[in-house]
Amino acid sequence: MNSTNMFIFIFVLSTLLIEVIGGGVFPLRMPQVSPTRNEVYLCTGVDIGKDNRFWITGFNPKMIPGTVHHMAVAGCSERPPATDHNVWNCGANGNPVLEPQYPSFVTCADGDQFTSTLFLWSRNGAPYMLPQNIGFPVGGDTKYQYLVLQVHYINIE
Repeated sequence: MNSTNMFIFIFVLSTLLIEVIGGGVFPLRMPQVSPTRNEVYLCTGVDIGKDNRFWITGFNPKMIPGTVHHMAVAGCSERPPATDHNVWNCGANGNPVLEPQYPSFVTCADGDQFTSTLFLWSRNGAPYMLPQNIGFPVGGDTKYQYLVLQVHYINIE
């Protein structure tokens, strides 16, 4: 791999850190959300961009036990929805539980043909690291120009 290597670390309530080997951290954080309802799916996105290609080599979930059912990281080719706080309801297949202060959209842009789930973690799951010198690219000339963190909150108390 000629490009920058990176790890993705997920911390919930709720942060996704992309650690660049050799130094530096790029956080994807759920911006100070305080869900008021159980079973809410919230998303936030980040622009990786065409200037740099990064290699994702691992995922390490961290969260407050009992608050999160699952987290997903999606790679998107189109810009995710633009919202006031970079947060939106993104319920799975029409999930009827919505957080009233946020708009509702799909995970990536509507009609994005290259949306892919890059990582999925569920309760009691373990970190996942690819073998040394193995990774998959995002940004640069790849089809994944944006990352979206989806968090399914199950217990907000």
